[in-house]
Amino acid sequence: MEHRIGFVIASLLVATMGCSKDNDIDASQTTIVYCQGPVQDNATCEATSQVPAGALCVYGSCRAPCTSDAECEALVPGSVCLPGASGSGCRFPEEAKCHDATGCKGGLVCAAGECRAPCPDGHCWLQGLSCVSGACTGTAVGSAPEPQPEAGTDGSAGAAGDGGADGAAGSGVEPVWGTETIPSSCPQATGGPALVPVRGGYCIDATEVTREQYAQWLSTVPTTDGQDAWCVWNKDFTPVFKWPPEDKGSHAVVGVDWCDAYAYCKAVGKRLCGGIGGGATADAELADAAKSQWFNACSSGGEFNYPYGGLPGAGAQAGYDEQACNGADKGVNTTLPAGTCTGCVSSETGYAGVWDLSGSVEEWEDSCVGAAGKTDPCRKRGGSFITGGADPLRCANTAAVSRDSVSGNVGFRCCAP
Repeated sequence: MEHRIGFVIASLLVATMGCSKDNDIDASQTTIVYCQGPVQDNATCEATSQVPAGALCVYGSCRAPCTSDAECEALVPGSVCLPGASGSGCRFPEEAKCHDATGCKGGLVCAAGECRAPCPDGHCWLQGLSCVSGACTGTAVGSAPEPQPEAGTDGSAGAAGDGGADGAAGSGVEPVWGTETIPSSCPQATGGPALVPVRGGYCIDATEVTREQYAQWLSTVPTTDGQDAWCVWNKDFTPVFKWPPEDKGSHAVVGVDWCDAYAYCKAVGKRLCGGIGGGATADAELADAAKSQWFNACSSGGEFNYPYGGLPGAGAQAGYDEQACNGADKGVNTTLPAGTCTGCVSSETGYAGVWDLSGSVEEWEDSCVGAAGKTDPCRKRGGSFITGGADPLRCANTAAVSRDSVSGNVGFRCCAP
């Protein structure tokens, strides 16, 4: 990993500080210059767009990026890698000790006397870490963890190229979770949120595409040439609303039409979420977890009314929690940084780690009727921060607007493959 961009690796600062009763910080501490320029060490931030190139805004602070504890240890002794949905960053020395949650900032939690990354959905983002009592603990040793087969399957699932559950060897054999497959890894993408492998044999963005991520794509000056016939009218990918991002770079991008969303996903090596196995989602398949990538991820394979729960058999609106996701009933009345509604996620194995599929912003789906162009009706899913009531925020709920429609509460996320 390259640490030289945006950080001063060899420069150590010895700071003399008074003891902290809350954090039990020694009077003399060694810290490292993680960020330079306008952003100082341990500076607070809301989005990576506010920190130097190469740095990350993770848990409210400018941090060095990492994929393992060893990388952070090489920067400063005792540091660990704090995983998150939008990236992982090294822990500061002053975060090493805590007595309770008040001793940790930026959403970190106090576990066994030290600040750690939270895992309210039971999911940690790096190999070697386990979710214990709501905190990611252990030793981070690499990138996204590979899923393991659940107990009770009909055999031991092998990695690609190894023997599978039926004992047959061959390339491309996927691990088996229950009766459905989940990728052992996700395709390498060039932008956007982290991909999360889910049951059904594909991966989906952990959050909606953020304004910062969309801006990074626009900075490459993508051409509008070469779009499909139904999008040839689209001559500008620039969002109409909430643009430029300013200090809301970590919020979901809005003000984009269907063709903008489709082009972005394709450009970063993904695709706009559509049908499982490829292609668009037909109208009759919108609430079919075996057919729609978006609905499958939102409903945990058709098990729930909402990402966090609610059994359909108990009623179409059973299980609704007005505070779990950012709908109108939560009372925020605007977007929030992506992935920060920690209750708006599934706890089911094979679906955990995907946030904000209900509320936040409505999301374009690859599900349109016709191929005439801008007037084709296309589906949007999930409701938004201005959507009130239980029914519109259900995973099964959909709405159709024209392909060229733009709104301040509509964004998107991508899938792969």
